Amino acid sequence: MPTVTPAVAQPVYVAGTNGQGADFQRTPGAAGERVRVLPVGSLLTATGKEQQVEGQPWTEVRDPAGAIGWVRADALSATVPPLPTPTAIPALPANTPLLISTMIGATPVPAGPRPIDTLVPIGPARQPPPIAPLPPAPTARPATPTPNRAVPAIPTLLNPDAGGGLTQCQDGAVVNSGLGESCTGHGGIAR
Repeated sequence: MPTVTPAVAQPVYVAGTNGQGADFQRTPGAAGERVRVLPVGSLLTATGKEQQVEGQPWTEVRDPAGAIGWVRADALSATVPPLPTPTAIPALPANTPLLISTMIGATPVPAGPRPIDTLVPIGPARQPPPIAPLPPAPTARPATPTPNRAVPAIPTLLNPDAGGGLTQCQDGAVVNSGLGESCTGHGGIAR
């Protein structure tokens, strides 16, 4: 596979590693610290920086999360690598019965359907229905502050000349004259 010489901010893919993936390293070279292994087909962005370390070309790349590291240049390709060839699974014959015993702890008996057995047909696996994409999340609005409201005062004072009840004093205190309280010490009765 030819070595890639990427331009600045060129997309590159992990390829040509015989399915092993490529080391994503903090520094180039065999002695560089490996951060993780990138699987074949991983999309990266070449930054344009290259280095020769121990006769091996290394390319600086950025992963989709924004992390920057180094990958051997021979493990990168400017084209999308082909997907692996799927391995065919042999299909079972249609309507093959499977015996599932419904008795627990039963004594073994000769094989064959019994009245207490449940026959379950085994056939090709059904594909699950496609899942619809989720709608976009609503955008958050800033909270609207609740305006402060004054609580109206309800007059509860009785006429102090009527002989009892609540009385408001000059300093704003309220006394209950029916309980023997007075505005003495509170500046007198407010008029």
